[in-house]
Parts: sequence; C-alpha cells; structure tokens
Amino acid sequence: MSDHRSEVDGSGRVPLEPAIHLAPRSGWMNDPNGLCLDRGVWHAFYQHDPDTDVHGVMHWGHATSADLLR
Repeated sequence: MSDHRSEVDGSGRVPLEPAIHLAPRSGWMNDPNGLCLDRGVWHAFYQHDPDTDVHGVMHWGHATSADLLR
C-alpha cells in the first residue's frame, strides 16, 4: 500500500493536505482531539498506528506547540 504523504507536488507540498496540519512522521492517525493549552504550550492528542497507513493497533500520539504552527 502506498503512503500518500510521499507523493509531493511541484511545490514540495503533499496534494490534498492543507498547508498547515498535524501529521505523524509515519503511519495512520485519527483526527486530533484533546487540544488543550497548559502554561503557554498547546498539546494535541490523537490515535495513532505508527506501523501502517490504515487503522490497526492503536497507540496514543502526542504533539506540543507554543504557537500551533511549529
């Protein structure tokens, strides 16, 4: 099965993904949820299967950001 994130267009962006988005380095992820702000740091949680690009064994992913851009 192909990983759609490896298919970049001429601009270097992945087609059909917004310019700013949350995505794991590999694998499948569900919609982010649990977005919260704690002492100036945003936390996002999501269900994640790092070993495949389809729904399977679930793990919790966690991402942090001070400005929701980086």
